Amino acid sequence: MTADISQEISGLGAGRDALQRLLGLTLSLETLRVGLQSSLQLGKPQVALSNDAIQLYLALGKKIRNLSDRDIRIRLSGLDLRVKSSLEDILPLIETFTIALTNSQHTRDISAMIDKIETLARLSRTAVTLRVLLHKRGLESPVLQLSVPNSVIQEKLGLVEQQERKQRQKAEQAIKEIEADLNRLLITGHQSAPIREILTTAMNDMERNRAHLQAGLSIEALPVSIEHINFSIEPDLESNIVPKPIAEDREETNRTHVANAEPNAAPEQETGPHPKRRFWRGLFVWLSSPWHVRWRDIKDDNSDE
Repeated sequence: MTADISQEISGLGAGRDALQRLLGLTLSLETLRVGLQSSLQLGKPQVALSNDAIQLYLALGKKIRNLSDRDIRIRLSGLDLRVKSSLEDILPLIETFTIALTNSQHTRDISAMIDKIETLARLSRTAVTLRVLLHKRGLESPVLQLSVPNSVIQEKLGLVEQQERKQRQKAEQAIKEIEADLNRLLITGHQSAPIREILTTAMNDMERNRAHLQAGLSIEALPVSIEHINFSIEPDLESNIVPKPIAEDREETNRTHVANAEPNAAPEQETGPHPKRRFWRGLFVWLSSPWHVRWRDIKDDNSDE
């Protein structure tokens, strides 16, 4: 491999790393949007059975779906209080947060905000799921009395959606630029067969991800993880080793059974750059725990893994 090609491929790797950071920040906006949307759903007399809510419901094991009405309502009561507290904590920070993200800043304060966002999304989505569970039983679900007017949440949600669209457009443009660089290298035709195979595979993966973004689908569910897109090969192995296929499916089934969980329950899956296995495992444990067990306790236990 010549020095020029080696330098070009090194540049591709740097571009991929920058794209991965951009998508990570954009995912935070997506997660915040989902959390705000779910919070608004909780304030309605009847939770809409969106595709997202139905998927969350279907992921619940039989043991959880068979919880008594009383147990579900107790858990909802605790969840709703935490959603309200989390929402009140996040709303005043949204404008500063979105500006920082669009400027690609990632300070300690931003990292702390991202943790808060993920907590809000988990709590609010879980609360929606339990309401769907009650709905399936023909029961009414409690309406969450938000301490913040819906108009304020809607205003913040609009800001987040606007910034998310801009960030997604940036990500699409970054992918196009990487594709152009890959195409230019492939057109020259001076690379060895292993390198051409790597570049061709990377091109296909980038195209799939770009199409996914353009379709408005979740960053969390990109067809190919950006970090798994490879651009390099060891120089001394270049002539006689064909690179392993790049993993296209990043979803790992977590087959570890947790205490009190349904033995045959559908396993949770990792679907994006930020793994969600711990959320599902925590949800299974928490819903089957005594009423006084807090979500924070479950989260802390999972964080030790």
